[in-house]
Amino acid sequence: FSAGIVVSIALVKIGVLDPDTAFFSTSPGAMGVLLGLAGETDANLSVVVCFHLFRIFFIILTAPVAFRFLQNLNLQ
Repeated sequence: FSAGIVVSIALVKIGVLDPDTAFFSTSPGAMGVLLGLAGETDANLSVVVCFHLFRIFFIILTAPVAFRFLQNLNLQ
């Protein structure tokens, strides 16, 4: 959770996102709940959805590679 806050603050400081969008985009957790909360604020929902979809696809694509790498380390 604290890494999300740090990234959120950084995105706001460099002017990439507004505070609401940055907070909901970088918060870990259930995407449905975060989208519901973001919808009640002035957050940009399309940006929040893109951040969370990227996070899901990144994990799905990198987890098998990471597990294979760790498995090879244990075999040696």
